Amino acid sequence: MVKFYQLECFVTVVENGSINRAAEQLYVTQPTLSRTLKSLEAEIGKQLLIRKNHGVVPTREGKLLYRYAKTILSELKVVEKLKQMNADEIYSELRFSIYSLFMNDDVFTSFYENSLSEEIVLNINEESIEDLITNVYEGKSEFGIAVLSDLELPAVQRTLSARKMNMVILGRSPMCIHIHKEHKLAEKSQICMHDIVDSSYLHLPYDMYSNLRLGTEIDTLTIRDLKRNIAVNNYRLLMLLLKEANCFMFGNIWQKDILEKQAVLTKGIENCSVEMHMVMITSKKDGLSVEAEKFLKNIKICYGFN
Repeated sequence: MVKFYQLECFVTVVENGSINRAAEQLYVTQPTLSRTLKSLEAEIGKQLLIRKNHGVVPTREGKLLYRYAKTILSELKVVEKLKQMNADEIYSELRFSIYSLFMNDDVFTSFYENSLSEEIVLNINEESIEDLITNVYEGKSEFGIAVLSDLELPAVQRTLSARKMNMVILGRSPMCIHIHKEHKLAEKSQICMHDIVDSSYLHLPYDMYSNLRLGTEIDTLTIRDLKRNIAVNNYRLLMLLLKEANCFMFGNIWQKDILEKQAVLTKGIENCSVEMHMVMITSKKDGLSVEAEKFLKNIKICYGFN
């Protein structure tokens, strides 16, 4: 059976290109290292190194073994670290889904700066509320952060109840309109629905829940009455199109700061009583990980939630 020490010797020789230099690095004699390499070749049943006048080079099989040996030795180092370190000092992973929110940069930077882990993996899915619920339910995402309107909220609550899932309302905000600073209505402190009806309405693709927003009535008009709408399933593209002077989107006060950095303004809506709700959706099967708890704490601090 191939031993870890044999792999370590082989990798060191390949990286030095010399048995003599590798022997010095490993604090062994050159004959001892040569015997170790020969025993490895005998175990593999292939020639792994070609001896030349000025050193050694790996054969085709040697190059392949080198690649796999590096991976094996790297994983072994992680196992060795577990003897001296806690698991969360070595690796941390955050998997969550997000719907209808440009999240403030400070939430992520604070999470990163306060993490003790050597390796951090952030797996963030920007998706519809329908997909968000499914992914949390199936465990693909640990939790979901969504912004729901008054009309969407009860429908989502019914689905979560049927699936035995949890929802916590983190905060509430009046529905707002986001427009570029060059938009013809940019000087107004509040926007009238009748004034913006001819602008292009940007939104995420509708699903069975977000489709309910179309019935939102503001000042005798519903969202369904808007003449031109553009559905975009990519947040980066949504931001890009929002910079166009004649586009707008409905939103919330929580993304005001991040949108201002892109010259996009957040305006109130005249005669609008609709509220938006930032919620966290989780499964009842498992509690939140340490990473998720820290991230949730950052969200509450950043947005001023109690």
